[in-house]
Amino acid sequence: MIDSVVNAFNTLKLENAQKMSQLFNGINDENIFLDDNYIASEIKHLQSTIDIIKKSSIDESNKIEAIADISSQSAILAANNIRMLETAKSILHTTRSKFEICIDAMIAETHEQHQTALSLFDTFWKSGDYMYNNYLAPKMYACLLLNHTNRTLSAINCLSIALQLRPNDIQIRKLFRDALIQAGETTNAEIQNALITILTNEA
Repeated sequence: MIDSVVNAFNTLKLENAQKMSQLFNGINDENIFLDDNYIASEIKHLQSTIDIIKKSSIDESNKIEAIADISSQSAILAANNIRMLETAKSILHTTRSKFEICIDAMIAETHEQHQTALSLFDTFWKSGDYMYNNYLAPKMYACLLLNHTNRTLSAINCLSIALQLRPNDIQIRKLFRDALIQAGETTNAEIQNALITILTNEA
């Protein structure tokens, strides 16, 4: 079973590499992994799109709406970097994105305001399915859940989301493995160990 999962993981990485090669052709695939190169390239692409819209002759109200939507996407991507949280917050505040709550939670956690961060994350997560190009938020939320609550299954769910977005992140996989062990899911934890070994050897 572990061998089959490892093989599937390697196949998925190859498919993603092929998708990445198509990035500058304007292809926006929701399954592209959020590695650092993709994040930087996509932010640059979104900014170029904003510049094109600003110079276009489309209706002004539609132009404002389109720019706000793309700015939100760019800010959410930028917020994968802790150093960009304040900048992302200022952008999202002007676009009235509900992801701003998540940014507030991440900022609170960087200041070690754990209970405030946990409360904000809880509020945000109740608002619906997580459909954002940001792996850092579910990762940080999972760490809070593991370190300050007994909600291991909720942490596993958050780490699963983070891994869907950034499967090559060794730290997230280690957190995921440890959470699985804590939940008694030893077989799945062994699979994560095998994948961690692969990623460590490639680093």
